[in-house]
Amino acid sequence: MKRLNPIEQAELICNIGQKSQNLFWGSISRKLSNSKPKSATEILSPTQLQLLYMVTTHGPMNITELARIMAVSPPSISVMVDRMVNNGWLHRQRSDQDRRKMMISVPSETNSKIVDIQKVVRQEILHLIEIIGPENTRKWCTVLNAIEQACLQDLVQNTGSQT
Repeated sequence: MKRLNPIEQAELICNIGQKSQNLFWGSISRKLSNSKPKSATEILSPTQLQLLYMVTTHGPMNITELARIMAVSPPSISVMVDRMVNNGWLHRQRSDQDRRKMMISVPSETNSKIVDIQKVVRQEILHLIEIIGPENTRKWCTVLNAIEQACLQDLVQNTGSQT
């Protein structure tokens, strides 16, 4: 591979990251939809899986927070949340702190389905680890830890400068 300048590196990371994310969640979505007969309301798109993962991981959030994390517009997230609420995947309720805000959360009835999804996610990651091998897996973990630390450091610096 030729040496890339920083702009080319950034483009490569962005493109491969987006493709990998789409392939990963698409594969999980297909495996979940093929695992056993389901109604249309039980099948989640890759984006819906990501949204469910975000709410499960981060806890209750409002539409604006979800849109920021998912990097899409609030109206787009709102439509997706509406569908997922109607299908029982998510729950919407008023915030205890600010009655004007609607908080999105995962209802307790969905927990068993989430456990099944998490199993498929783990299996998919284990499959990737088998493909890339132990040395690349160690490198992957090192890079992911470095990215997490850089993001946390950046978050602390940006939060500190705004106060």
